[in-house]
Amino acid sequence: MIRSYSVFLLCLFIIVGCTDPNSDADMKSGETESDQNNQAGSYEVMDYGPVISESIRKAWPEGSIVRKGLAIRLDHGAAFIFDTDLVGMAAAAAGGWLDISKTDYTSYKGSDIAAVEGRQVFGSPEIAGWAQDGTFNAPRASGLGSIPRDWAHYKGYYRNGDKIVLSYRVGGTDILEYPEAIKEDGKLVFARNINIPETEHSLQALLLEKRDGWSLIQDGTREIGLSTGDGALVVRLAGTSGHARLHYEEGRVELHIPPQEEPATTRVLIYEASDYTNRFRDLPAELADITDPEPLTHGGPARWEQELVVSGNKGQGAFAYAVDQIPVPFDNPWGSWMRLSGIDFFEDGKRAAISTWNGDVWVVSGIDNELEEVSWRRYASGLFYPMGLAVVDGKIYVNERSQLTRLHDLNSDGEADYYENFNNDRLVYPRAHSLELQVDSEGYFYFFKNGNRVPGEVPGHGALMRVSPDGSERQQYASGLRGANTLGIGPDKTILSADQQGNWVPVERIDLIKPNSFYGFRPHGGTGRPVGSFEPPVAWIPYDVNNSSGSLTYTDEDRWGPLSGRWVLGSYGQADLQVVLTQELAEGKMQGATVKLPVESKSGLIRGTVNPADGQLYLVGLRGWTTLGKADGSFERIRYTGGKVYLPTDFRITPRGVELTFSEPLDPGSAENRQNYHLQRWEYIYSQQYGSPEISLRNPEAEGRDSVTVQSAKLSEDGRSVFLEIPDMRSVMQMKVEYDLAFEDGKSASNALYPTVNWLSKEEADKRPEWQQRMIARHRQKASDKEEIVEEESGQQFISEKFQQGKEIFQQNCASCHVRGGAAPSLDESEWAGSSPEAVVRILLHGKRGNRGIMTPFEWMDNEQIASVVSFIRQNWHEKEPITSAQVEEIRRDTRNREELWTEEELKNLE
Repeated sequence: MIRSYSVFLLCLFIIVGCTDPNSDADMKSGETESDQNNQAGSYEVMDYGPVISESIRKAWPEGSIVRKGLAIRLDHGAAFIFDTDLVGMAAAAAGGWLDISKTDYTSYKGSDIAAVEGRQVFGSPEIAGWAQDGTFNAPRASGLGSIPRDWAHYKGYYRNGDKIVLSYRVGGTDILEYPEAIKEDGKLVFARNINIPETEHSLQALLLEKRDGWSLIQDGTREIGLSTGDGALVVRLAGTSGHARLHYEEGRVELHIPPQEEPATTRVLIYEASDYTNRFRDLPAELADITDPEPLTHGGPARWEQELVVSGNKGQGAFAYAVDQIPVPFDNPWGSWMRLSGIDFFEDGKRAAISTWNGDVWVVSGIDNELEEVSWRRYASGLFYPMGLAVVDGKIYVNERSQLTRLHDLNSDGEADYYENFNNDRLVYPRAHSLELQVDSEGYFYFFKNGNRVPGEVPGHGALMRVSPDGSERQQYASGLRGANTLGIGPDKTILSADQQGNWVPVERIDLIKPNSFYGFRPHGGTGRPVGSFEPPVAWIPYDVNNSSGSLTYTDEDRWGPLSGRWVLGSYGQADLQVVLTQELAEGKMQGATVKLPVESKSGLIRGTVNPADGQLYLVGLRGWTTLGKADGSFERIRYTGGKVYLPTDFRITPRGVELTFSEPLDPGSAENRQNYHLQRWEYIYSQQYGSPEISLRNPEAEGRDSVTVQSAKLSEDGRSVFLEIPDMRSVMQMKVEYDLAFEDGKSASNALYPTVNWLSKEEADKRPEWQQRMIARHRQKASDKEEIVEEESGQQFISEKFQQGKEIFQQNCASCHVRGGAAPSLDESEWAGSSPEAVVRILLHGKRGNRGIMTPFEWMDNEQIASVVSFIRQNWHEKEPITSAQVEEIRRDTRNREELWTEEELKNLE
């Protein structure tokens, strides 16, 4: 009997199919164990340039977050935080730039957003930075998005050396602003140089809002003073700031600018003093002199002039597709952490643009057949976790979490000088990704907004989004996508995607995307739909075959050998390649199967593209969370060498069985021996729980796979296709067609296809697949969804804040591998989960190699996090005492030099 199940009671402790950390990639560039700040990705090690884009938590008001923030690094250890949603300065800080210690910038899996690092000197509330009709209270979608474009709109920023000029529009007025910090007479002075052209309208800018406990001590049109309790904060207009004046109202300091007949720059100074009498009475020249931002907007000196030259390594091997390695410059002068996240080629095919997870864009040139002299040149930095990139008409477009950015090299020196906001009509929910970037033949841009752990009431998530070719419009193209990270566009604008296993996604699924369709993730688009009613996938993929997809590329029609004109799926989790074979029964009705290629990558494959010059497949990868890939980044070419591949190149489902077509002729005796085939089929549970066990089709109340009888095997006249007759062929979520065959030339090969059987014939394709009809019927038999998804939590007495924290960490970080039906023992039976806490901590810190798989290390967790999750495991399943962060710290210190996975024998010897 299949009963309701809890994600916690059904998880496994040994992670199968995860990273072996036994590689140099584990030691991140610049990391020292004695100084946790000097880790890869921290700005002490990595030169981000003068801007980092992130979601940023302010010190106050409490709970205030700048969802689309630009952290601008100023002189003298100061920083401004600009809010691109609200088009205003959100905060200023002294003594630090940006705390990114818990973000994805500095770890393989971050745990929090960034925060103001230094002492916040002043700030603004979450309202518009400029007023319209006398009010700053602009309407926002769900209170999270950008303010209306006709109110104010962020256009981008210019970089000139280390100087930044912001560009935005207020109403119909284009404004340039140059922020800076000056140290004068021991005082740190924040300056805003705001250039406004001729305008017929008055403008109002919000400069800051007083903090609770502050009071007004001077109210003037040129200077305003606030008592901060332990000193004073002074706001002052400098020099000849035209007719601009300051205004204080309801605790807010505003800048009012009347209509003006010619361009003018206003300079606003904000600084602290020990008391108001200690302010600057007469401004020194350096403070009084106004800086016009406009001359800084034409390109400045290059920051990264050095090109890094590498020699590629052309792969060898028996397989017809060789893996050529283009070395990634991990050791670079700027400490840039090279976790590659996007790729596209320029029209000549000799140059590629590549993004990194840490916010860079690099231009790689010299790409030719031999790869003897390939140059890497850093082009841009400070972008907000770019996870997709495209080159259109010679311009680089980057999908940041906050916006679609177009990069401009204004002075042709090989570096981006203007980071243009091409479109930012999206909401940013903390730690929810924006993934992929593909462009169709008409110039429309497509990307995903992550839906996992984003409340359903937050719009524009769990969806595929589309942006118009000119960037002016954004629309939701499809919904019900949980954590889709994989997108490809093929002929006739055919769009395929792959979504990640989780709640409402029992295993990885490949989808044919159609406009306004729903793909199953119920929190985003499922309201009002029967449970189980969604677009059926082209193919489900078993967890042990592909636990997380990355790239999906339609290959070159002619130049990529026998696999030309097919979809190739790059697995991030398995760090390998799979061919996706498809069968289209009617328009928009497709089913498919995946088959692995004997190709492995150095890192988790994340994005791919075909080079227009040579027609070969190029892939980039990264090492983040849960991948077999060992390297932090990789750049590889999958090159067809002219040999035979001995693989299925097509498949076909019929009411009588399955037909497989191979790249080379088969040996008739081998092909028609039905003992050379082993077939299974099974289904999955579609529910709110994470993942699914494998469920018998024959007996839906039992777990497991059903064997499928092959009645006969018949070879076609050309010797390339074999038809497997199956007496009881049925629509089913998952099949496995395993073969071990000889070919006509004497070669042998074994492999497996994993088809999904939606329909048996074209006549059935106008109906829901039978497996989906069964799914909907099962859900209708339930008294309610609530009955089905009851969580079975332990009734033990150790419920605490630490227990709850550990439970949350476990759900977010462990459940993806610890699923029911996996290859490892459940936690209630795990030898290590119920043993001494020291053993579990050692495993979490350094991983474990067992006879049923490997577990990746969790060294990115801090001591408190590890203590919480170990305490949760011990209490929830074994009713044992929790542990403390001090115990974790001691074990971390004792094992700090360990670079290998623990073995079963080692752990037992330590008991």
